[in-house]
Amino acid sequence: MTISEDEVVRQQTRVYRRLVANAQRDLRRLVGDLSQATPEGARNALLEVMPLLTERYGDAAGVASLGWYDDLRDTAGVRGAYVPQLAQADLDAVQRATRRAAGSLWTGRPIDTLVSLDSILDLHVKRVGRDTMTSTAIADPRAHGWRRVAVGATCGFCNMLASRGAVYKERTADFAAHHECNCAASPSFDPYAPQVSTRQYQVSRRTAAMSPEQRAVHNERARAWIDDFERTGAL
Repeated sequence: MTISEDEVVRQQTRVYRRLVANAQRDLRRLVGDLSQATPEGARNALLEVMPLLTERYGDAAGVASLGWYDDLRDTAGVRGAYVPQLAQADLDAVQRATRRAAGSLWTGRPIDTLVSLDSILDLHVKRVGRDTMTSTAIADPRAHGWRRVAVGATCGFCNMLASRGAVYKERTADFAAHHECNCAASPSFDPYAPQVSTRQYQVSRRTAAMSPEQRAVHNERARAWIDDFERTGAL
């Protein structure tokens, strides 16, 4: 199938949003009115439901990404075998985030918990789709990495990581994203595409496995680099 990268990006944005919206709808249908349950009961229900929803809709995002990857490969005229890499949701991270969000249940503000849970679903459902695209590109012997494509009005963080269309080629690179991020991932089949800078690799590191102290140091360094990029354009 012949399809442009621009069209794939539009489809990613549209499909991911729909999947997230469906997950958020199902969350409310399954847990009902949190104010009617004890905080412990509501928390326990959420710890059971959130991983299930993330896995269900994340898998759908991943399968969609494999289809787009195949389409882009065909459009680029790339031939030869490759092994699709369907990513898995980080259910441990989802449970940790859900447990933190559930803290608002003890303050009498279940709406705050639901707002946080919506953001968690948004982040992790999209992550499976993006990780599927990026890991497949890294594993594909005909690909030369992957690109981050900024969508719409983006923040300094996203602009820095997507700047100039450079390519991420290292297996350790993560598609770093914040809540409500709409950036898309796309494979690169251009052997001459420039590689991202060391700073971009560092800022894109996943922080889930870091200690709170390590994460604070990483975030402070990232903020300084982003500020420098916004002032000077230097990567």
